Amino acid sequence: MRLAFSAADASRGYAAVFVNEQSQAVYNTSDHGATWSQAGSFSGPVGDYISTDPLDAQDVVVLSAYAPKPGEYTFQRSLDGGKTWSTQSITLTTTGQVSQIGWSDSTFLLGIQLDGQLLGSSAVVAFPKGQPGVHLDVNGKLNGQAIKHLRLLTGHNKKIVVWGDDGAAAQNVTGLATTDLGKTWAARPNATPGGKLGPTASSDDGSALVATSADNQQIAVSTDGGASWTAQPSFAEARNANAAVYVTAKSKKTVVALDSGTYAIKNGKWTRITSKAAANLSDNGSPQGARLWAYDTQGQVIWFDE
Repeated sequence: MRLAFSAADASRGYAAVFVNEQSQAVYNTSDHGATWSQAGSFSGPVGDYISTDPLDAQDVVVLSAYAPKPGEYTFQRSLDGGKTWSTQSITLTTTGQVSQIGWSDSTFLLGIQLDGQLLGSSAVVAFPKGQPGVHLDVNGKLNGQAIKHLRLLTGHNKKIVVWGDDGAAAQNVTGLATTDLGKTWAARPNATPGGKLGPTASSDDGSALVATSADNQQIAVSTDGGASWTAQPSFAEARNANAAVYVTAKSKKTVVALDSGTYAIKNGKWTRITSKAAANLSDNGSPQGARLWAYDTQGQVIWFDE
């Protein structure tokens, strides 16, 4: 099961439930997750990701993580709260795997790390509401550049912003922005402290960003879409490279989740706000504004509405 809550209406949420290899059921809630009912169903592979339009609580997408063969890759989108579904598709020249998803207002953004002869390149496709998908890449390259690891897809007011790195230990970061669906691009200089951090999460409108070092010990935040950054205290506890960093949907606060608990900055230092390890529930796999959740000792979902 995958869960997502709407940034447009925090009371509205969706769950994609695996029925069998070619059938998925979708449930919804309008009371913050207290009660659920089935909204609809569709035929398709398991929903590894579910995500909601940050401007429209009725707009939701469900997609699989893998593009197992060259050719057409498809996913499902509903514009009526999960009652009816339509297929959206793109053409890929190699196999691949979904590496990032995001939104620029009501335009859904899909990033796929490509295999085969395009190994090390990434396809990025924009799906404006009610329109076909548009490749922002050309044969796996963005503005003529191969980006091995996509880190963040975001945007606002018809602008789409892509952040990625080259996969090297030095974490060389590339930032690009387009306002014409990939016809032209403008470079986004990496202005993080020392230029060594990479943007990894954002609010739904792309204004609040968080950037991290490769080991997650150094963190910086931006409140102006990445134009300027403020270094945060060193996070000495984050020695686990698998630490998760979120921007919370409600307060736009930066939160770090480890096995030992969940941390936020209070009184100028990182403080454990709960012993539970929080998970991102704005949508599965997207680094955009998160509603946080965890399990209690009885295995029930509990919310951290930071």
